[in-house]
Amino acid sequence: MSLRRCWLLPVALCLAAAQGAEITGRVTTVDSGDTFRMQTDKGAVVVRLSDIGTPLGSAYYAPSSKQLLTNMIQGYDVRVTVTAEEGADRIFGHVYRGELDVNLELIKAGAAWWCMEFSNDSSYLPWQNQAQRRFGGLWSRTTDFNALIACRQDPPAPRK
Repeated sequence: MSLRRCWLLPVALCLAAAQGAEITGRVTTVDSGDTFRMQTDKGAVVVRLSDIGTPLGSAYYAPSSKQLLTNMIQGYDVRVTVTAEEGADRIFGHVYRGELDVNLELIKAGAAWWCMEFSNDSSYLPWQNQAQRRFGGLWSRTTDFNALIACRQDPPAPRK
C-alpha cells in the first residue's frame, strides 16, 4: 500500500493493511456469501473474503452461501488477517471467528469455490475437491469453468 493513499484509511486499518496484520470487529451486515461489513474501534469497513468466491445475486446457491456466512459470523466478533485493501473502506482478508476459519468452512460446505488465479494458498484445493466429489452445495450445478469465470468477474483481490 502506498503511503500516499494511506491517509484515506483510518490509522489502524492503514497499518493493518500495510503490514498484513489483523483487525478485529463485530460483523454488522452480511452483503453476500463472500462480503460483509464490520464495525471496528476506528469505524466501519467492508470485508471481502480473500482467495474464495461465492455465487452472487440470483445465481444458483447464492442465497444459501449468504445464509451460511450469516449464520457463522453475523453479530459475532471476528478477526481478519488483511491481505489487501481497495479504496478507503474495503479490505480483503482471511476471516476467523475464534478458531473457526470462515473461508475454509465455506469451501468445505460447498458454499464457495477457491479462486486459484488470485490465491497463493493451495490448501483450499483438497477441501474443494472433496466437496466436488460429493456434489455438495453449489457443486451439484457448478463446474470448475463456471467458478473460474465467476472469480474473474468478481475477484477476491483488488482489481489492477
